[in-house]
Amino acid sequence: MSLIKENIELEFLIEATNQSLLDRPKKESIELNYLNIINWEKATDLAEKHGLLPMVFNFTSQLKIESKIVKRFEKNARENTINNLFTSKAYNYTIDLFIKNQIEVLPCKGHLFLSELYNGKQLREIADLDILVKPEDASKALGILTADNYIFYDVNKETKLTTDELINLIPNVIGMNETTLLKNINGNNAFIDFHWGFHYGFLPYKIDLNWLFENKRTIFINNFPSPCPSNEAMFTMLIIHHAGTDIWMKLKYMADLLAFMETKGKEINWPKMLEKLAEMNLKRPSLVGFFLLKHYFDYQIPKEIESEFDAEKINHKLILPIIDYWENCYNILSLKGRLKYEKILWSIQDVGFSRWKYFKEMFKMYLIPNPIESKRLVTFPDNYYFLNGLSKVVTYLYKRGFGKVIR
Repeated sequence: MSLIKENIELEFLIEATNQSLLDRPKKESIELNYLNIINWEKATDLAEKHGLLPMVFNFTSQLKIESKIVKRFEKNARENTINNLFTSKAYNYTIDLFIKNQIEVLPCKGHLFLSELYNGKQLREIADLDILVKPEDASKALGILTADNYIFYDVNKETKLTTDELINLIPNVIGMNETTLLKNINGNNAFIDFHWGFHYGFLPYKIDLNWLFENKRTIFINNFPSPCPSNEAMFTMLIIHHAGTDIWMKLKYMADLLAFMETKGKEINWPKMLEKLAEMNLKRPSLVGFFLLKHYFDYQIPKEIESEFDAEKINHKLILPIIDYWENCYNILSLKGRLKYEKILWSIQDVGFSRWKYFKEMFKMYLIPNPIESKRLVTFPDNYYFLNGLSKVVTYLYKRGFGKVIR
C-alpha cells in the first residue's frame, strides 16, 4: 500500500530500510524516481529525525546517483561508526564492572540489537548504553557506577542531595524506572540509561522483570562476553519501548522490528508469545507494529499474527495517526505533538484500558513531591494532590520570572 500522502521522501526511507535489511531486488525505476522527484533536503531531515542516517547511507551508496548526494549521509555514517566503537568500549567495561560485583545485568536495545539483530553491521545509531538491573539491585548498582566516576545527569541541579542520598532515593521515586548517568572518558561523554524498570508507573503494562532475566545466555558483543536475554525477552524489551512507550513513532523502531523478524522471527512460538503479550497488556500495541510492517514495508508476517488483526480491530484507520507522525515528526514536548501522541497511545491499548486510571496515576506521579525535583515553594502531605499540584504550578511561574515582578 502506498503512503497516505504519497510522501516520496518517506517511501525512500522505507525502501532504504528494506534494502539494507532484506535480500530483495530494488523496485523498478527506483533510481530514476529518486533522482527526479526526491527533495534531498527533506529526505536528509526525515532520516535524521527517524534515526535512519546510517541505513540511508548504506542504501544511497548502492544507487547510481550523484556523489554529492551520497556524501550528505557519508559523514554522519562515519561519525556513527566512531561513536558506536567508543560506546562499545564503555559498554564492555560497564558490563564487566557489574559482573565482577555480582550484579545481575542485561543489555537492552543499543549494542544488544546491533549485535544480535543487525549482525554487527553499522546500520543502527546508538546514543547511549541501555542497561537493566533488578529493582532490588538498583541502589547497589548505582553505587558501583558513581564510585567509578559516573555522575547523575538528569537530576535537577538545584537539589542539595549528596550522591549517597541520591543512590538510595532515586530507585524509590514514584513512577520512575530509569535514570541517566554520565562519565567523561578521555574527553568524550559516555551516557548510561540505567533501568530498574521499563515504563512509567501510569502506563497499563504488567512486566515481570524476573521473567526477562530467565534463560539468559552468554554471547559476544564487541568481541567481549556479555549476558544476553532470551529471544522472547529481547522481543518483549523491543515491544515495551517501541510499541508500549513510543507508539512506533519513528521508523528506527520499525527497522528494529524488521531486523528481529529476519534474524529471530522463525525461532519464536508466536501463539505462545501473543499470549504472553496479552498478559502484559501489550498485545494490541505489538499488533500495530506488525500491521505497519505488512502494509507499509511489504513484509510477510507469520499467519498466527496476521489472523489477530480483525479480532483486535487493527486496521488502516487506526494507524493513520502514526503515519501522520512519521510524515511530520512532531515534537513530543510541544502541546500539539503531545496531544497527538496521547491520542495514539490511548487508541492502541488492549481491552480494559482506563483513561481515568491512566490520568489518575499520571497526576499522582507528577503532583506528589519527590526528592530529586526542583524544590517547591511549599509542599503538602502526599495525599493532598490538588494543593501539591497548585504549588508546583506556582513554583514554576515564580522561577520563570513572575517572582521578580512581584518583588
